[in-house]
Amino acid sequence: MKLLMIVILVALIITILMQHHRLRQILQSARFFSYYSKHLKALADHREIVSRRTELLMMSVGYDPNRIADGDLSQHVPTSEEMKTILEEHYKLDSESKQIDARLKAELEMFADGEFDNYGPTVEHYND
Repeated sequence: MKLLMIVILVALIITILMQHHRLRQILQSARFFSYYSKHLKALADHREIVSRRTELLMMSVGYDPNRIADGDLSQHVPTSEEMKTILEEHYKLDSESKQIDARLKAELEMFADGEFDNYGPTVEHYND
């Protein structure tokens, strides 16, 4: 009878330890996915900014991206008002880019222990 109780007790302890190990793995993977979701969101935001900046660059030399998509390669010299608007939007995009970087830095403070430092590409990698 005592042997049966000891076997049951050992089996329960092993089961508890295995569940504890699985729970730690689940928490670690959730932390991992949270870390990379923040990076991927920042990368997506940066990609949108780069795309818009490319359109602004094309507009500044006289091409309309919508007309180019339709096959029309005609060029139109932008007026000083249009160039002023393009520059204002460029500066606005620059400030948005800095805000995204600041937001990412603040969000990643919880991961400051360096656990994920060398995994995958970073925002800086795509900005080069």
